[in-house]
Amino acid sequence: MQNKPDFMIEVPKGKKPTVLFLADPQVIDSTQRRTLDRLQEKEAKAWSPENMEAYCFTYIRDTVKETNPDLIIVVGDCVYGEFDDKGTSLQAWIVFMESLGVPYAPVLGNHELDSEMGADWQCAQLENAKNCLFKQRTLTGNGNYSVGISQDGELLRVFYLMDSNGSYGASEKSKNNGHFGNLTGFASDQIEWYTEQIQAIKKENKSVLFSFAFHSPMHAFDLALDTYMAENKKIVDIAVFAGRNDQKVYYLDAMHKAGCAILTDKPVTITSEGASVLEKTVARGGKPIVDIMTGRQEPSARLLRDLMLCKEVFGDFRKGDEPMIENGTVHHLYKNVNGAPLVRPAWYFDVNKQGSGLCDVATHLIDNAQWMLFGSNDIDFAKDVKLLNASL
Repeated sequence: MQNKPDFMIEVPKGKKPTVLFLADPQVIDSTQRRTLDRLQEKEAKAWSPENMEAYCFTYIRDTVKETNPDLIIVVGDCVYGEFDDKGTSLQAWIVFMESLGVPYAPVLGNHELDSEMGADWQCAQLENAKNCLFKQRTLTGNGNYSVGISQDGELLRVFYLMDSNGSYGASEKSKNNGHFGNLTGFASDQIEWYTEQIQAIKKENKSVLFSFAFHSPMHAFDLALDTYMAENKKIVDIAVFAGRNDQKVYYLDAMHKAGCAILTDKPVTITSEGASVLEKTVARGGKPIVDIMTGRQEPSARLLRDLMLCKEVFGDFRKGDEPMIENGTVHHLYKNVNGAPLVRPAWYFDVNKQGSGLCDVATHLIDNAQWMLFGSNDIDFAKDVKLLNASL
């Protein structure tokens, strides 16, 4: 075959080809933070170099053992460049990846290039690593290359590893290396390169499949999603939504309109306008829309409901001017998830994007109250609910 990919992975005969995708390891070395107030004290302690193994590497190692991949593709943000001005985090990450003994193909995300070491130095480290498949081309972006998967001498699939640019926090060294793309997405020369490559390969083997691996910043994803939904394309069967409560309902509506079932975190929306959109979405019918009400699954909530349903134990609800149910909870802004501190993005503290605390915790409390009182019975808020008073 004349038009070969840059790198080839030969899968042993009889083995099902397996490619493991990893995204955003974002290795942080808190000792390299540029200002002391960049991280809280607990965050600084958690993200110290000695914790890289516990908070990152061990999860990757366990996943590799479980999946036994022929190739590992890492789709960007291998390290958080802002915390790697000395380059030691990238070097530690490479040493770890090499220890796995599996070929790995990384692309750069929107955070690596923040490092003062610069993109050229970073790319050289990747190109010189034994098991790393990486190539710096004379194209826009840092690292555009291809990896082929073959078995019994037949090329099955080609992955194009692309730099999607969008590194707006890049250091001066990264910006001035001749590859930096001051845009989000693929530049015209990148598109021309992979288009020519694909056409040449397909001439020789029409059965070859093609895939792309690249980092997708949120604003780029927003634009792509809007484009697909404008064409009313169904691209998946189930769409899962969480985060950014100011935008969620609009994406949810678009995906549902395209024929997808919806699994969403609460709250679906935080505005009256969003509530109107949700009403129309539900009224339209179609695939189910399910809210992930995890509060119902808490052992304490399930036990309390069982007790409430036992009249001999619980009795009756009180009557009069006092509320029938009073409930409350404590919500921690700082907490550990899977053994690591939960780092909340800046928008989380913007009530116009995340909503107030009532939109989060209170949603669980209200849902639990309705669930305990009415079970699986439908509630028509236009007929069955009367709002007496509310304030924020």
